[in-house]
Amino acid sequence: MSRTCFKGLLVVIAVASWGPAAADPCNRSWINVPIALGDTLLYAYETRGYGETFVAQQTSIQSISVWRPAEQYWDEIPLQISLMPVDASGTPVMQILATGPTLSIGPGDGINPTEYQFVFDPPLQLPGAGRYFFRIIVPDCFGIFYLLATTQNAYADGRPWFIFGNRYTCGAPTHPDLQFPDWDLVFHVEFCDRDTATRRRSWGNLKSTFR
Repeated sequence: MSRTCFKGLLVVIAVASWGPAAADPCNRSWINVPIALGDTLLYAYETRGYGETFVAQQTSIQSISVWRPAEQYWDEIPLQISLMPVDASGTPVMQILATGPTLSIGPGDGINPTEYQFVFDPPLQLPGAGRYFFRIIVPDCFGIFYLLATTQNAYADGRPWFIFGNRYTCGAPTHPDLQFPDWDLVFHVEFCDRDTATRRRSWGNLKSTFR
């Protein structure tokens, strides 16, 4: 796949770190690749999707964000997020554990990247800490989308995977492809664990909630 580098990208800098936020009803933490490092893009189309493997040290996801490049200010194609497991080698397993929100974002300002923040309400409950994969697709299987990425290998615990899909079943993944192993998507995963208030759910309940 071709890639395009953006020079002189104007961004709002996000802090790349993992740590709790103050005065919050849950134990909040996050992992991310800040948009300040965005210097290229990755794209997918039709039944294909793109996403990133990541390590969850907490088990309740509040939101996952990706960014549309500033140059793609006109795009309003809806995007949907889903969560998939990862095997011992770090490769996404072609099984959808949960499907999250669908977002359609209007035109941007042509200067700053546009955020797609997929918020889970209630928070998405994982079966345990470990490695997972989030995938972004066009839910109606028609259209092309671009995601802001970095060539700087900014997140050592993850990789950006291109996921092929079956055109007859739309969102069903078929096989992964690691095209740029030293790249990463620009992303932000926010966790929100509660010590006692949050009841853990089975994957059956989880899938019925977010599909």
